[in-house]
Amino acid sequence: MITKKPDPQDLSRRPCWSAGNIRKNTDNGTSPIMNCPDIYRMLLHDRRLHLLAIVLVTIALRLPGLDPDLTDHDSWRQTDTASIARNFLDEPRILWPRIDWGAPGPGYVEAEFQLYTFATSLLYRVLGENPIFGRLLTLLVTALACIVMDRIARRFFEGRLALLCVGIFAMAPMVFRYSYVFMPDATSLLFFLVALQQFLRFLDDNRWRSVILSALAMCLAILVKPTAIHLGLVLCILAISRRGWRCLFEPKLIGFALVALIPPTAYYIHAIAIHLTYGNTFGVLSGGDSKWGTLAWRLNPRFYFNLAFVDSAWTVGPIGTVLAIVGLVRFRADYWRLLVIPWSLVTLLYYFIVARYAGQPEMGLQYHIFVVPLVALLTTGGFAVALGRWRKNIWVVPLLFALVVGYQGVINTLILAKPNRELLIEAGRAVASVSRPDDLILVLSEDAATAQGGPNNFEQPDVFFHARRRGRVLPRDGQSAEGLKMALVPEIRWFVNFPHLNERAEPSYHGFIHSRMNLVLTGQGYEIYSIPSGMKSDEGTD
Repeated sequence: MITKKPDPQDLSRRPCWSAGNIRKNTDNGTSPIMNCPDIYRMLLHDRRLHLLAIVLVTIALRLPGLDPDLTDHDSWRQTDTASIARNFLDEPRILWPRIDWGAPGPGYVEAEFQLYTFATSLLYRVLGENPIFGRLLTLLVTALACIVMDRIARRFFEGRLALLCVGIFAMAPMVFRYSYVFMPDATSLLFFLVALQQFLRFLDDNRWRSVILSALAMCLAILVKPTAIHLGLVLCILAISRRGWRCLFEPKLIGFALVALIPPTAYYIHAIAIHLTYGNTFGVLSGGDSKWGTLAWRLNPRFYFNLAFVDSAWTVGPIGTVLAIVGLVRFRADYWRLLVIPWSLVTLLYYFIVARYAGQPEMGLQYHIFVVPLVALLTTGGFAVALGRWRKNIWVVPLLFALVVGYQGVINTLILAKPNRELLIEAGRAVASVSRPDDLILVLSEDAATAQGGPNNFEQPDVFFHARRRGRVLPRDGQSAEGLKMALVPEIRWFVNFPHLNERAEPSYHGFIHSRMNLVLTGQGYEIYSIPSGMKSDEGTD
């Protein structure tokens, strides 16, 4: 049979967005886009464009929160992290992070593996030092996390429901809050999701590539945030459920454990040694701060109320929580129950271990970030059940979605309203104006050295960061002559006091200051004293 060759000039055989058709429609005075059904089909049905739109909206909604002064939520954590990134410019050794409040020593600190801050310091070297680049890096990491979340969701839901899951994840207030800050939590969450996604793939294809990628991601997640280790137990239960107990002794899973655990173990042993040598710690493992809490705290009903409140209010709200419960109980899909039930139970165990922070939203909100993907999956499962149940009243499902996303939008708008932290910026800049770059300063902290019967991190990095100075911190419960004597070292030349924190100061505290220091500068809420160079820390009044 003879077939006629297509005429290259026949525009009807070309896509409507081709150059020839665009010229034809333009010559006819019509819009080339409005007369292009292929464009409509692509916009309506190409899920890659829909995912891209979600990612772009995710980025756009965070842009108003980008603040180079780091004055918004978690400012002390942000300035601590940003100080480490800045110090890497002077000493680019990733295994030896340095903080500003560890003087007169070098300031090496026991901390998580500083992949995020080191990457930010590399951006500084190319683009110049500006904390906005650290925030943008977090934003990029969050966008990548949305893409990985889409791959996980597609294992359980068809195209549009999977995109709905990504949208719920991206708009969750917990993710929103930590998606544009100068902190590594979003980075750890990205590796957490990659580890899960690749392990699910490994259970399907049983390939070394999948299990090693999962192990590497698990390794990085633990290095960046050791609390991510609880995912390992979820994956272990998932593997046993699919393949039986013997699978734990298979070469691939042994390899997974070695790759995922040996580098973090080696690094955190090194980090503990830093604390023991230099005395500075973020309270990661070896002390200086307690994440565990007491048995009485775990037996307190308020602990469990706080857990439920945070995991609901900071993810999908009350309506979304009901849908998540429906998804847990009623939705069915391959791997679904094998994943979500162990994940839920292990999360409760994880909260029980880190009870002091997980059970107090004002202290450890970031400890809940790993639950957001689970809640997004469960809520989407609830929507899937609702779609099947209310076919005749399908309008109910869009209404529920609007209520869930509307709730998230309201909370996210409130998150963008910055708390007032200008006092610490002004104090930092003020002490910088009267001191030399190599002068050491002592700063009164808002936090006590002991809280709820246990050790507590009391660093106050904001002032050091904005002053670009190094020094030491006086804990809030150290406001006495004895506390000042212990904090002062001969190298310290300046003291930053905040009068509104002096309500429980002992009389000897004020006596020591007025007899041994000189008031140089006062501002709205702060006082700056100079310390004579000849004064010894054991001098003062009782």
